[in-house]
Amino acid sequence: MAEPSDVSNGDPCTADMQIVADLWLVDASGMDVHVQWPLDVCNKTKPGSSQALAALEVRETRYLDGPIQEKEPPPGPQPLATAP
Repeated sequence: MAEPSDVSNGDPCTADMQIVADLWLVDASGMDVHVQWPLDVCNKTKPGSSQALAALEVRETRYLDGPIQEKEPPPGPQPLATAP
């Protein structure tokens, strides 16, 4: 997981997309770190990434649930004032 992501070289990639889970790792003291999956030139996880994660011992899993707090949309454009 410490391997850097590759930089795109402009070569074509396949049109399929990969859904990559958001990942946080937490140590025994409760300190957490947001982990960036190493990505290849097509923004897909590099081979071996999921195997490295599978080698870790999972002690607890948490899922966020509940309603998502939506923000009010910004006001739309206002009509221009006309001269009297």
